[in-house]
Amino acid sequence: MPYKKINIAIVGFGNIGSYFYKTLEKSKKKIRAKTGKIPVVKYICTKNVNKTRKIKFPKSKWVKNALNLTRKKDVDLIVELVGGSDGIAKKLVFSALRNKKHVVTANKALMSKYGDQLAYIAEKNKVNLEYEASVAAGVPIIRSIKEGLVGNKINKIYGILNGTTNYILSTMENSSKNFSTVLKTAQKLGFAESNPESDLNGSDAAAKIKILSSIAFNKSISKNKILTEGIENITLTDIEHAKNLGYKIKLLAISEIIDNKLMERVHPCLVLNNSYIANINGVLNAIIVDGNPIGKSVLQGEGAGPGPTSSALISDICSVLRGNIKYPFGISYTLRKNINTFNMSNHICSSYLRIEVKDKSGVLSSITKIFNPNAFYILKEELNLEALKDIFIEQQFDVIPIINKNNSIHKIISWNEVFTSKPKKLSLDLPIVIMAGGKGSRLEPFTNVLPKPLIPINDTKTVIEHIIGNFLDSGFYDYYISINFKGKILKAYFEELNPEYSVSFIEENKPLGTAGGLRNLIGKINSTFLVTNCDVVVYADHSDLLNFHKKNECKLTLVASTKEIVIPYGACSLDKKGYLKEILEKPSLNYLINSGLYVIEPSALELIPSNKSYDMTDLIEKMLSNGEKVGVFPIDDDSWIDLGQWEQYRDAIKRLG
Repeated sequence: MPYKKINIAIVGFGNIGSYFYKTLEKSKKKIRAKTGKIPVVKYICTKNVNKTRKIKFPKSKWVKNALNLTRKKDVDLIVELVGGSDGIAKKLVFSALRNKKHVVTANKALMSKYGDQLAYIAEKNKVNLEYEASVAAGVPIIRSIKEGLVGNKINKIYGILNGTTNYILSTMENSSKNFSTVLKTAQKLGFAESNPESDLNGSDAAAKIKILSSIAFNKSISKNKILTEGIENITLTDIEHAKNLGYKIKLLAISEIIDNKLMERVHPCLVLNNSYIANINGVLNAIIVDGNPIGKSVLQGEGAGPGPTSSALISDICSVLRGNIKYPFGISYTLRKNINTFNMSNHICSSYLRIEVKDKSGVLSSITKIFNPNAFYILKEELNLEALKDIFIEQQFDVIPIINKNNSIHKIISWNEVFTSKPKKLSLDLPIVIMAGGKGSRLEPFTNVLPKPLIPINDTKTVIEHIIGNFLDSGFYDYYISINFKGKILKAYFEELNPEYSVSFIEENKPLGTAGGLRNLIGKINSTFLVTNCDVVVYADHSDLLNFHKKNECKLTLVASTKEIVIPYGACSLDKKGYLKEILEKPSLNYLINSGLYVIEPSALELIPSNKSYDMTDLIEKMLSNGEKVGVFPIDDDSWIDLGQWEQYRDAIKRLG
């Protein structure tokens, strides 16, 4: 069958333009097969046709005046690769759309400044304006939001949108080289422009987040300046301090709706070491879209360079070749709205401050008086780990400064350092009881077929094997598994597994709750033992846990995880007369959450009724009413993996798989 030809004019033939031309020529057969049309590069416009290039093109294709291309009848589509928000790029794209030519561009500066006007002209003249390559290049974020996530209400977009700054920050961290040295290396490798100002000061990322905001929230492009801060002032000292606190520094672009108002910002952020975004290094980009019903969706890839940009350009061309006229920003120009801007002065957040002062007596106390009249710190000579744990729990501090005799900061100790424990290779000859008799209805339909402990986490291990593996790292080899629902399947699995550790089964003849089955251990266990739910993996320091239990003479100790809950609204605080006292913007509540791991003395088994449903909360209440000690051993939230519901299960696959 004859294939229709679509004539293309390329304006701009530098590194990107020449690589794109070569890639497009090689891809013609694939494009023809997938679109039913053949892209033909009819004209190429570049300043100097005689310039020596690695990629050559027939001089018969060369056109001197780019604007003439917009009036040629044998041009269907113009690819603009000149760059810049004004000058020839602006004139070319406006003229092309007015003359009913399709336009594909990689120009973020042009789109963030004139995108609304260009979209209006394109819609009016029924031509396509495609610009996937303008944001994150090889990461198809624009098409994903416009088409793949069209059924979602998007609440927030954030991520790394500039590869140059990400390369600099991650290289500074990994190599301990200073900013200027790493920048020069980036320029030599082609990861930074000779004039990298727009990358380093954040304006490149700001232009990109403006474009993404307009698509995600069906709004006009922001005309006001947004909060923009670059990385020029980030030093190795900042990176080292962040590392000591359990964070990395990343330049993030963030856009979200707060109280029906739009907040857009670009600035360096402290992100937790174990977070997804913290582990995006080098020139990679990563964007996280938070929407409903999809939840968080992540796109990652190379955000710059000839290859990724050419990939995006060809994708846009194929969209045009398929013959669908699409709204440039996902919906009609007439339906796009203006959204009021969120006042950044009302934004409440945690901040990192580094203050350089003379090392002399009285300086630190003067600063703390300015920031907090009730400043809290501990003298180095008075440092005691157990006392420190008590202070963290009582005060709910994130960090505590340790001060030397000269009132200088000796070090800053974080909650993570005190409570996030790495299991030690020990030999703790105590039994472990795994409560595995429940049905696990929250994980249906898996649990319609399998008992919950046998749900797979990855290709080789089940839930219960991950739980046992964690205890094996601390030297526990004696396991009791309480079973009821689909218990025969679980027994058969371990018979086939034939593990090197001891496994005994305690059979419940009916569901006995989270503690009822423990009654069956009377006479079988005569020492202190640990009990865990079968849907949690808790990374506690088991030696410290047992020492805590014994030292405090507890009959039962539960392991509790810190949990911060943020109220996503402005909360009203009233005075005694019921009048408004203040509005707390997005206040947070901090709790210690029962993780499902316990240390129990064998005498507690006598408190459990025989053959009756009895939960762990019932046992704890009974102990407290009897005046028995019940201890709480705190751990950090990152040391606890909950597998009991689908969302947590998916997270566990990422963390354990």
